[in-house]
Amino acid sequence: MKIISTILLILSLVLSTFSQEQFERKLSGEYNPLELVSITAYASFDQSIKMLSAVSELVTGKTIVSSVSIPNPIGVEIIKMPYMEALNLLTYSFGLAYEIKETSILILKKEAQTLTEEKLLSDDIWADFDAREIRISAIFFEADVENSRKVGIDWSVLLAGNGITLGSEMRSESVFDNQFPGSLGGNSGGSENKGEEPGFDLGAITEFTTGEFTGTATALFRLFETENLGEIIASPNITVRDGQKGRIQIGEDFSIKQRDFSGNVIDRFYSAGTIIEVTPYVYNKDGVDYVLVKLLAERSSFFPTELTTVVKKTQASSDILMLDGEETVIGGLYINEETTVRNGIPLLKDLPWWVFGIRYLTGSDEVIIRKKEVIIVLRVELLPSLQQRTELKKEYEDLIRDKIREDNYEIHEIKPDMIEKEK
Repeated sequence: MKIISTILLILSLVLSTFSQEQFERKLSGEYNPLELVSITAYASFDQSIKMLSAVSELVTGKTIVSSVSIPNPIGVEIIKMPYMEALNLLTYSFGLAYEIKETSILILKKEAQTLTEEKLLSDDIWADFDAREIRISAIFFEADVENSRKVGIDWSVLLAGNGITLGSEMRSESVFDNQFPGSLGGNSGGSENKGEEPGFDLGAITEFTTGEFTGTATALFRLFETENLGEIIASPNITVRDGQKGRIQIGEDFSIKQRDFSGNVIDRFYSAGTIIEVTPYVYNKDGVDYVLVKLLAERSSFFPTELTTVVKKTQASSDILMLDGEETVIGGLYINEETTVRNGIPLLKDLPWWVFGIRYLTGSDEVIIRKKEVIIVLRVELLPSLQQRTELKKEYEDLIRDKIREDNYEIHEIKPDMIEKEK
C-alpha cells in the first residue's frame, strides 16, 4: 500500500511540474517571435486570415486559404498570440473548420452547414409534375427622342396608360382633292387640284392598342424604324418555370480588376446594357389563371477612365398582374450617346497635328449628345404543364385509335359488298 501511494505521489509531482513549466513558457513568451501575431478587434475575418496566411507561409511555407468570405469584424483583440491558436479562435468564433494539407491550410464550412445547403439546393431544383411554365416574349425598341419629338411623338404620353390609339396617316404618293366646282383662275367648269406630298403624319388621337403581339406591335415599331424614329434592338423569347427567375440581357459584360482575400488580382465582371429580370408566379382564382410578374428593368452603360470605370444606370422595378396572353409596355429607360464629329474645311481639318497646326485653325471637334429611350413590350403566355400535356397526348392517341377502328369497320363492311358484285 505504501508503494502504491508513493508512486501516485511522485506521478502527481511530475505532472504538476510539467504543466507548470508549460504554463510558465506560455506566459514568458518562449515561442518563435515569427509565430506571434497581433490583430485588432476591428479587422475583418478576411483581413485576419490574410495576415495569418502571411505568417504561416513565412514559418511553415503553407498558405491559409479560406473558401468562405466574411467581411464582418472579428470582435476580439488578439495580442501576441501564436498564429495557430489565433486560427483556432477565429474558426471557432465563426463556426468554421480548417483542414491541414501538404502545401496549405484550407478553411471550410462545417459538415452540418454543407449538408443543409445541399438539401436546399435539391429543393430548389425540384419540380412538380403539374408545375406551370411561362413563355415571356419581349420587343426592345430604342427610340430617338429628338427625332420623335420633331414629328410630334411624346413617348411618355404614348405609354402613359393602356388602350392608347395612335392616329397616323402615311402617304406613299401624292393625293389630290377635287374641291370648289366652278370657275377658278380662269378655268370654267373646272376644279382645283390640291396636292399633298408623300409623308408620314401623326394625329392628335392618343390611343394605342398592342393587339396581337407579333402583329400590330412589331408592325408599328417597324414603321417607326423606317421613319428613323428608332430601331428594334432584339426580340427575345424565354420560358421560365413558375417561381423561378428569368433574365434577358441585350448588351455586354465589362471587367474590373480587383484583389481577393488572398491578395491575388482577379477580373470581376459586371453586366451592362438593357437587362430584364422577371420572376413569374402563377395563381388560379375561380378557374382563371393569372400571373404575378416581379419585374426589374435596367438600362446601363459604362465609360472606362484612367482611374476607374463610370457606370451610368437607370433602373425600374415593379410587380405586375397579367392574364394569360396579355401584354405590358415599359418605358422611361434613357441613355445618352455621345458622338464626336470633326467640323471645318474639308481636307485641311483632317491634317495631322504636326503639319504647322493647320488642323486647329481650320476645324474643330463637336460633341453631339443623342438622347435615346428604350421601350420594352412584354407578353406573358402560360404553357400547359407536363400533366396537361400527357393527358392531351392520351386524348390524341385515343382519337387516333378510334379513327383506326372506324376505318377498319368501314373496310370490313365494304369488302363483302364488293365480293358479291364481282360474283
